[in-house]
Amino acid sequence: DTRMTHATNPSRIMLYRGGDALSAFRRDKLLAEIRAAAPGVASLAVFPVYIAEVDAAWSADDERRLGQLLGGGIAPFGGGIAPFAGVTGIAVYVSPRLGTISPWSSKATEIMRLCDLERLQRLEMGRVHVLGGGGPGDAAAVASLLHDRMTESGFCVRGDLRPLFSHQGRGGSFPQ
Repeated sequence: DTRMTHATNPSRIMLYRGGDALSAFRRDKLLAEIRAAAPGVASLAVFPVYIAEVDAAWSADDERRLGQLLGGGIAPFGGGIAPFAGVTGIAVYVSPRLGTISPWSSKATEIMRLCDLERLQRLEMGRVHVLGGGGPGDAAAVASLLHDRMTESGFCVRGDLRPLFSHQGRGGSFPQ
């Protein structure tokens, strides 16, 4: 029963980024669509973001194991652009729609827990789009190009991902 686990071990939310999420062809196609709506955007980078709800005992070994199970190449980060070497701009986070647990999350969490990651409460996958050269208004102008409103939520602030893991009166805390 995870409610008992949560009661004795408060959860926290960890963010991990992966490598490039789009091929050069798909990235260039999306960038052309973005530029039609926001001409100031000069570049685009898209990375997968793994959002993990973990208990307080989460360790470096757990983190290493998670990386192995996800195919390697993940790196922890606190949100911002700093972990995306050579990339600057406005970050737009896309997650499964708030209030839902995606089918990917259900299966991935089950697999990870079967692979001895008992401290993992839930794993979700989203992505971050980094719009280079654009202004704050550009994110709103291109939001419909970056996520499907029926199944996904989009945010310009990493902290807005907190509701993805809210649980009846308690939510995990992000590392600062």
